Amino acid sequence: MKGKDLISVVIPAYNAEHFIKNAILSIFKQSYRPIEIIVINDGSTDHTLDIIESLENLVPNKEIYMKIINLKENKGAANALNVGFKEANGSYICWLSADDIFINPRKLEKQIFTMKKNKTLWSFFEKYYIGESINNAILMGNSYKSKILSCLSSISTDFLFLFIIYSNPINGSSLMFHRNCLENYGSFDPLLRNVDADGDLLMRYALLKIKSAIIKDVGVFYTQHPFQTSKKIKEMIYGCDLTRVRILKLLEEEEILKELSKLIALFLLSAIYSGKKIHLAYPFTSEFLINYMINNSPGLKRSKLLNKALIETTQHIESLGLSRDNFYKDVEEKSKSDVFENFKILLRERRKKL
Repeated sequence: MKGKDLISVVIPAYNAEHFIKNAILSIFKQSYRPIEIIVINDGSTDHTLDIIESLENLVPNKEIYMKIINLKENKGAANALNVGFKEANGSYICWLSADDIFINPRKLEKQIFTMKKNKTLWSFFEKYYIGESINNAILMGNSYKSKILSCLSSISTDFLFLFIIYSNPINGSSLMFHRNCLENYGSFDPLLRNVDADGDLLMRYALLKIKSAIIKDVGVFYTQHPFQTSKKIKEMIYGCDLTRVRILKLLEEEEILKELSKLIALFLLSAIYSGKKIHLAYPFTSEFLINYMINNSPGLKRSKLLNKALIETTQHIESLGLSRDNFYKDVEEKSKSDVFENFKILLRERRKKL
C-alpha cells in the first residue's frame, strides 16, 4: 500500500439485500486506487451477508481490498460506522449507505485531490441525485440552499453550523474525512443510532472550526424510499430536534449562544419570514431558539412575528403528539454520551485558544 494514499470506504448494511450489490459494485468502478472496502453487516436477518460474501470473488484487482465484519446484533448505523472507521487503514475515510451508490466514477479521486490541495480535514459534494431508481432520479444541489451553503461555509464555520440547524443539504454518502479528523475531533455518536448522526457530527465539526472543502460536482445517487409511515417521519423529526437542542443547550451553558445571537436572529427570522414554515421542520429547536431570543434580546420581546411563530411551534409539537418532558429527558440522557462529553472538552479547549 505504498505510494498513493489508501482510501477506506465503510458500508453499514442492515437488511440491504436489494441494494448492497450495486453499492459495492459502484466502488469497484471508482477510478482511484488503492481502495479498502469495509462492509459492516449490522445484524441483518435477510440475505445481505450472503450477497456481500459472493462479491468478494468479484474484486477487480489487487489494489482493491475488501473486508467483511459481521455484527451479531443490530445497533444502528452510527455504531456500525464507528466499528468500520476503527478497522479502516486508510489515510482518508468515507462511507456509503448500503442503498446508495457512488454515481461519479471519479468521486474519490476528485475528493482526495481537493482535500489535499486545500489542506482540509473533511469534504463533501455539492450535488447528488435522488430518486427511487436511477432512471427517475432528480438532480439536487442547484437549489438556493446549496448555493448559499457553498458561499457561507467558505466564509465562516459559524454560518455552516447555523445553516445545518434548519437545512442540511449535505448528503452523508458524499462525505470524506481525513483520519486525523476522526481520531482527534470525534466520530459518530452511537447513542443516536440511525437518526441524524451525520448532521450531529457536522455541527460539532463546525463548532470546532474544522475547515471543510466543497466539490462542486455530483457525487452520489441517494435512494429515496417512498413509503414512509407517519411514525417514521415523527421519529426523524424527533431525532433531528434532539441533536440540535442537545448542542444548543450546551452552547447556552458555555455562553457561546450569546455570541452567536445576531446570526441566530438572522437565520431564525429568515426561516420564519420565508412563508414556507421552515421553523416548523424542527419544532423543539425553533421553540428553544425563539424562547432564547425573546428572553435575551429586549428588542424582540414584543415581536409579533416571533410570538406568533412560538405559538405555531407549540401547537405543532402538540399536533405531533410529542411530550416536551420526555423530549428534554432524552436530551439530558444523550448529553451524557461519551462522544458528547468528549466534544464538550474539545469545545472548551478550542475556546481557550481563541
